[in-house]
Amino acid sequence: LTSFGNNFSINDSGNVAFVGQSSFNTDLLVANNLGNITNLSVAYPFKFKSAVQINNKNKIVAVDSVTNSSNQQDTKVRVWDFNNPTSYQDLAKGYYSIDPPGINSPNFENIYSFASINNNNQVVFTADPLGNPPSFALETPKGTVDIFGRKTFNQSVPSIQNTRPMIADDGQV
Repeated sequence: LTSFGNNFSINDSGNVAFVGQSSFNTDLLVANNLGNITNLSVAYPFKFKSAVQINNKNKIVAVDSVTNSSNQQDTKVRVWDFNNPTSYQDLAKGYYSIDPPGINSPNFENIYSFASINNNNQVVFTADPLGNPPSFALETPKGTVDIFGRKTFNQSVPSIQNTRPMIADDGQV
């Protein structure tokens, strides 16, 4: 490793999640309480933002980006599972798109670095709503889909600046 992200996260079992930089790649890494390091993202070309968070169920929320076929930066919020390395769940997608809405269209224009996950696997993150940048908002997934098949979100706190949100186990942001 040549450098680290700026936010490490540790759970009650002593597992530490962090972003590590090696040559041209950034990786999502977890060190267990014995000091063994697992690369959860070894098979993926994602560039991780600088902050991740691990909960007591060993779920890690991370924001990453990858250059798409239109040479744009897709940003995504994903939840990774340390109990099942290399598996993840997409929660949200961000990039500016002129394409009509559809199942693969973005939820947001941009998603920022700092996402949070609680012990009930609820996630909060900061993003620019579609068609309204720069207009920061804290977002939490609703668990439903819209008429285009995209996930829907609760816009909880419109904000005038990028924030570092946290979500408590009772869902309070």
